[in-house]
Amino acid sequence: MKTKGLVFALCLLTISAMPAMSEHSKKACSTECSSCAETCRKALDYCLKKGSSHRQPEHLKVLKDCITVCKANSELRTRDSKYADEMSRLCAKVCTDCAASCTGLNDPELKNCIAECKNCAECCSN
Repeated sequence: MKTKGLVFALCLLTISAMPAMSEHSKKACSTECSSCAETCRKALDYCLKKGSSHRQPEHLKVLKDCITVCKANSELRTRDSKYADEMSRLCAKVCTDCAASCTGLNDPELKNCIAECKNCAECCSN
C-alpha cells in the first residue's frame, strides 16, 4: 500500500513541476498550427493534381486530418480553451503522422509540408 502512495505522490510532484505554457508559447503554437494547416492545404492540392501514389486514400486522409486538427488547435489556443492541452497532444500526433506520410512519397515538393508538420508537432509537444 505504501508503494501506491509513493507512486501517487511522485505523479503529483511531476505534474506540479511541469511548467505551464507561457502566453508567448501559446500564441506561437497557435501561429504555428495555422501555418501548418495552410501548408498542408497546399500539399493536399498538389497531391490531388499530381495523382498516382500521391492520391492514396490514407495519405489524403492524414493531410485532411492534419488541416482540421491544426485549425482546431489554433482556435482553442487563441481563446485559451481548457481543452487546448488535450488537442495539442492530438495535434502533435497527427502532424507526426502527416510528416511521415509525406516523407514516404519521397517528393521534394512536399518538403515544406514535412518541415511544417515537424515544427508544429514539436511546438504542440511542449
